Amino acid sequence: MKKTIDELSTIVKKADLILHVVDARCINLCSDNWIFKFNKPILKICNKVDLCDQKTIKLKENEFFLSCKNKNAKKKLINVINKFLKKRKNSLIKQGLKNPFFYLIVVGLPNVGKSCLINLLKGKKATNVKNQPATTQTKNIIKINNSLFLLDTPGILFNKIKDHLTLYKLALINAIKHDLLPLDEVTKFAYDFYVKNYYQQLKKFYHFTERLSFADFIIFLAKERKYYLSNDKIDCNRTIKAFYDDLINGKICLVNYEKK
Repeated sequence: MKKTIDELSTIVKKADLILHVVDARCINLCSDNWIFKFNKPILKICNKVDLCDQKTIKLKENEFFLSCKNKNAKKKLINVINKFLKKRKNSLIKQGLKNPFFYLIVVGLPNVGKSCLINLLKGKKATNVKNQPATTQTKNIIKINNSLFLLDTPGILFNKIKDHLTLYKLALINAIKHDLLPLDEVTKFAYDFYVKNYYQQLKKFYHFTERLSFADFIIFLAKERKYYLSNDKIDCNRTIKAFYDDLINGKICLVNYEKK
């Protein structure tokens, strides 16, 4: 971990702009505060906006909503990047450099969509993309155009997280592998969160009519989907995993996990 951070620190120092990719469902908890010490311009790209509850989120000046699934987002994103680089570009031109080029560093936690972002900018599949954390294992330099170059980096958690609720939320956006945490506790937290903040959407998606405890909900869902063991008992593990899959894939509703 220390070696990786040292390598990234060396690279960031040479960057003209940091593209800080976060999951729009969990913007602040996804932020890597270590990058602010370098005094570099930072564009925070709030990815996966197609899964987030935008109405409850107020973006800051340096934050930009994006869905990599929207191919029309490329032109807008390039314009935003050029805006961030305009002052630097004009300065270099005044110094006599006719065609300045810039290095953009892509940083972010695992599975927030860094590779998807690069593929969007590149216009074709430039890096490996999967819906699971830690897919990108090595750094790659990607040419976007004659003036922009991207460096993709592995997504890592820079700080030790002791708050279990933060860990649960990161697991629900798939930034942490679910097998590192007790999945029943993660999904119970999620169920209680949805009951509090998105109860009508939860009830509509799963077609239940009365308020259920988490345990009763799991029994209800298992019966609905016919998840049984060979002895006709409820298969709780399979049901909990199915509920978790619904959560991370945004099937229930648009969500903001930082909603109060």
